[in-house]
Amino acid sequence: MPAVDPWIGPRGSAAQRLLQILRAHGPITRPEAARLTGMSLGGIRPLVAALIEDGQLVEQPANRRPDQGRGRPGNVLVPTLPDGVVVGLDFGHAHLSVAVADLLGEHLVHERCEVDVDRRSDDALDTAAELVRSLLRRSRRRASSVRRVVAGVPGPVDRAGRMRSSTIVPSWWQLSIADEIAARLRVDPAAVDIENDAHLGAIGEHRVGAAVGCSDLVYVKASHGLGTGLILAGQLYRGANGLTGEIGHAVVEAEGTLCRCGSRGCLETVVSIERVRQQIRFVSGSVEVDPLLAAEEHPAARRIVLEAGRTLGRALADVCNLLNPERIVLGGELAGAGQALVDGVAESIRRYAQPAIGETVVVLASLGERAQVVGATALAAARAREALWSVG
Repeated sequence: MPAVDPWIGPRGSAAQRLLQILRAHGPITRPEAARLTGMSLGGIRPLVAALIEDGQLVEQPANRRPDQGRGRPGNVLVPTLPDGVVVGLDFGHAHLSVAVADLLGEHLVHERCEVDVDRRSDDALDTAAELVRSLLRRSRRRASSVRRVVAGVPGPVDRAGRMRSSTIVPSWWQLSIADEIAARLRVDPAAVDIENDAHLGAIGEHRVGAAVGCSDLVYVKASHGLGTGLILAGQLYRGANGLTGEIGHAVVEAEGTLCRCGSRGCLETVVSIERVRQQIRFVSGSVEVDPLLAAEEHPAARRIVLEAGRTLGRALADVCNLLNPERIVLGGELAGAGQALVDGVAESIRRYAQPAIGETVVVLASLGERAQVVGATALAAARAREALWSVG
């Protein structure tokens, strides 16, 4: 057998450089690998073959993206990983979503339930632990296989994972959230990360949703609360203390309704899901179905959603002037109202943003209410891989 060139062999410098790129960028095609390494496709071929033979790399069909047509997706190169799973938790104001995923962030099992997160943190945390144990059993994984946990919570969370508001989610104030989760799941607290839920929604839509390939975007989660996640230059932007995105507490009516943050006339008191639903039920005269479904067919209901979108868009126009995002992605329960919300937001941005910026694309989130938990598992998987590879 001829000797393997040490430069292109599985332990050679070129092969290891290719692995580093794959670990940094995630699954990529051979042409993408050639571009990122500065090599030709012919030069990449022996590196890939050597790494596959050595068990460090696999080639598999790519997941279909929302923007792809009906043709078969191409193959991607994926570095092999040790066995293990990650857990994503999405604590909304009134719901909990839990997912168990592999170390590439692909969901194995997922479940969602209604729970009073704001006022009953103990119940929400206990329910989360029960769901995690149930999902691990369903996926035939042991608790010891959990390598990372990321939890999203609906409020301002600093870089240390501490809730920085005593009123938005009152029962979480001064709670050591990571420690509480770690104790219930019997994992190392250092393996538990706490993030704002809208930040995770931005990661989810950027990874596999409506913002794939978009390097600068604003994700808006409009549900019982209102928050944003910023992806700038391809990375989540948290700000100095991790507290970016609290657009829901921008004051739009100086003498308006009292907000749970203590101020009056905050944006989320005007564009909250409860207020919009209440208004639609009033004009439609129905309480039997989700009133948001009426927005596409009932003219008065559509007008209410359109006006809510205009109000939200007025605030987002200032964000566009400041950040010049490529895309705004509308998610959360209010996005269930559909195109009327998009139209209202886009109308205000065109009106109030600078002309060169006012054509920012506004779209609905493609992951729906799963965006946050998808972002949680994606971030957990990335951090688990980083920890494994830093010692590998």
